[in-house]
Amino acid sequence: MQRKQYRIDEFIGLNQSRQENLINSCFSADACNMNTENGNLSVAKGYVRHIDSPVPNPHAIYRMTTFTGSDGVMQYIVATDAAIYASRSVEWTKIYDYGIRLANPMFDFTQAKIGTTDYLIIGCGERQLIKYDGFTASLFGSDEKLSSEHVLYLDMYKGRLFSAGNTSYPNRLYWSKLPGDSRSIEDWRYDDASVNVEGGHTEIGSTSNDPIVALHAMSNQLLIFKKHGLYRLIGDRPSNFTVEKVDASFDTPAHTAIIPYGDSLVFMTKDGLCSFNGITVRQLADANYIKDILKHSFTYDSKGAYFDGKFYFSIRENDYSTTNAIIEYDPLRSSYMIRRGFFVADLYSNGNALFMINNTARYVYRFNEGDSYDGALIHAWWRTPRTDFLDKTSIKALRTIAFKGSSDTQARIKINVDIDDHTDIYSMQLDGSSIFVKELPVKNEGRTLSVKLYNENGGSFSIDGGMEIIFEKWRRSE
Repeated sequence: MQRKQYRIDEFIGLNQSRQENLINSCFSADACNMNTENGNLSVAKGYVRHIDSPVPNPHAIYRMTTFTGSDGVMQYIVATDAAIYASRSVEWTKIYDYGIRLANPMFDFTQAKIGTTDYLIIGCGERQLIKYDGFTASLFGSDEKLSSEHVLYLDMYKGRLFSAGNTSYPNRLYWSKLPGDSRSIEDWRYDDASVNVEGGHTEIGSTSNDPIVALHAMSNQLLIFKKHGLYRLIGDRPSNFTVEKVDASFDTPAHTAIIPYGDSLVFMTKDGLCSFNGITVRQLADANYIKDILKHSFTYDSKGAYFDGKFYFSIRENDYSTTNAIIEYDPLRSSYMIRRGFFVADLYSNGNALFMINNTARYVYRFNEGDSYDGALIHAWWRTPRTDFLDKTSIKALRTIAFKGSSDTQARIKINVDIDDHTDIYSMQLDGSSIFVKELPVKNEGRTLSVKLYNENGGSFSIDGGMEIIFEKWRRSE
C-alpha cells in the first residue's frame, strides 16, 4: 500500500477546454461565485447599493453610463425603453421622454463638445439623436443639416462624429463636419468651402442582410462591425477616407460587449472571447476555457466592462430566464470565473468602480462589494476536476484533506467528497485565523475522486495557499 498526496498548489479558475481528468488540479470545470486572486480561494464579494433610490417604474432598463457636465458634477444616466433618467447620486429625474415605448430598445452613448459645451449624445436607432449638457436634454441636429437621421451606433474619430444603425439604410456610415469656425458635429452636410471639412456618408458593403451592428474608434482607424464581417475606415478627412474589409472570421458581438484594452479590443462572442489587435481578429488562446458554459448560453445582448484589471461580460444562460450571469476574466492570469444569482441590465465602469443595474430592484449597484447580493445570499462552490490520477487500475483510499482556511463570520465550509458514484458530506466550522492547518479526516475508497467546496447559508470563507488530499492506493492484485 502506497501513501500518496494530491496537491492543489493554487486556485486559478474555470477550465472546460479538456476532459476533467486531463486538466491541472489548479483549475475547476465547475465553479461559481468564487474569487481566486493571489491563488487563494474565497467566496466572491456581492454588490451594494450605490444610489439609494431606484430608477422609476414602469419601463424596462437597458443601458447606463455617467456624464460630467460643466458644473463638474458626475451624473448617472439610465436609458429605458421609453425615457432617459439622470441622477446626481440622490433622486432620479426624467430628462427626456420618447413619447412611446421603443419597439427594439437599444442605445449607444458618446461624449463630445458642441461649440464650447460638453454633451452626452444618445442614440436609439428609432428616433432622432438626443444631446444632454447636464441640465437639459434636447434633439441633436436638424433636417436642414441632414443630422436628424435615426441612428444608433456612435463614436468620435478624428474630431468628427461617426454614426450608423439607420434601419432604412442599414449599411450606411455617416460622418459630421469637422468642428471649427462656424461648423459643428451637428452638421452632416457637404461643404462648398472644402471637401476636407464637410460631412457625408458612404455605404459599407452591398447587401441589406449584412447591416452595421457596431462602431468603435481606435487611435488610427474606425472599426465598422457588420453582422457578417468587419471593415475599417482609415484616413483623417473625406478626401483620403479609405474603407477596407478586414480578413477575419468570428461570431458577431453585441455592440455593448466590445471593450477597449490598450490599443486593442476584447469582445464576447458565442465562441468565446476574441481580440482585435489592430490588424485582425483572433480568438483568445484560452477562449475555450468556458466553452461548456457558452455552448448553451446567449450573447446577443451581452454587456461588458473593464475594471481593476479584469473584464466582465454578462451572458444569458437561458434565453427566457429572469436571471443571467457574468463571466469574469483576468487576462494576466488566464483566469475565468462565472458569477450567478442576479439579473444584469447593464455593466459600466468609470474607472472608480464597477457598476451594475438590473430590472428587478432597479438600483445602481457597486459590484464586488459586500457579502450579499443586496441582502440575497451568495451561493458559491468550487469542484476539483474528477480524476483517476492517470492510474485507472488502482484503488484510492482517502485519509485526510488539509488546508489553511478562515472565515471572518465564523461560517461553515461544506465539503462533498465524491468517490466513484458515492458522495460523503462533511462540514467544518472556520474561525478568523488561517495560521493553522485544518485537517479533515475522510474515508471511503474507489478509483475516481472529486471534491466540492461550498459555503453554507451564504457564508464567506477563504482557503489560503492551496489544498492537499492524502490517500493510500493499491491494486486488487496486490
